[in-house]
Amino acid sequence: MISFSVCVQLVFSKYFLPDFLPADYEGRVVYLDDDIIVQGDIRELAETAIDDNHVGSISPDCNEITNLYKIPRYDYGTYLNYKNPRIQQMKIPSRTCKINAGVMVVDVGKWRRLDITGQLVYWTELNTREEVYLHGASQTVIMMVLHNRFTPFDPLWHIRLLGSHVMNRYPDDLLYSRAKLLHWNGIEKPWKFLKRRLSNVWSKYAVADPLDITFSAGRDQTKV
Repeated sequence: MISFSVCVQLVFSKYFLPDFLPADYEGRVVYLDDDIIVQGDIRELAETAIDDNHVGSISPDCNEITNLYKIPRYDYGTYLNYKNPRIQQMKIPSRTCKINAGVMVVDVGKWRRLDITGQLVYWTELNTREEVYLHGASQTVIMMVLHNRFTPFDPLWHIRLLGSHVMNRYPDDLLYSRAKLLHWNGIEKPWKFLKRRLSNVWSKYAVADPLDITFSAGRDQTKV
């Protein structure tokens, strides 16, 4: 088993995406969390339009799909410490709908030139000395640094909160036919609950984890 400390480090690995690539690479990279199944052609996501002044493309939690099916929205005010003067200076309205960095299309060249990695590390380290944010880890820091620096992509490329009771708000035709990417963010991970809705989709496409952490179909932990 991987230790908890190693898992925590992996949470922050997305900060260093350019470091995993050749130094002269300035194209795009698609980042996906490990609790995701892709049902569409990933090239479509990789080629999504990104504004010239943006570093990448991410899906905000508030969009036509989440609004239609009354999926809970979460705002920056839930995550950031608005009593902190540094946060106040950023002038991010507390009711701004948050983004979910579990799916990102990143322009590596822009990321490097703007030193996004350095900014992410700065805020993360600062939070160990003063309370900059209240909840979350890498997700919250990415929300801060990429605010107004991303272009939204088609929300069908990020059907989220499938690891919670919220899954039941989505209709079958969306989940099985129209959704291009399914994300089990939440505590009910598909490799733990094998008799839940969409378990057949996870079991069909999930690749066995080489480190044997039961990230694919395995022991049914529905009652655990």
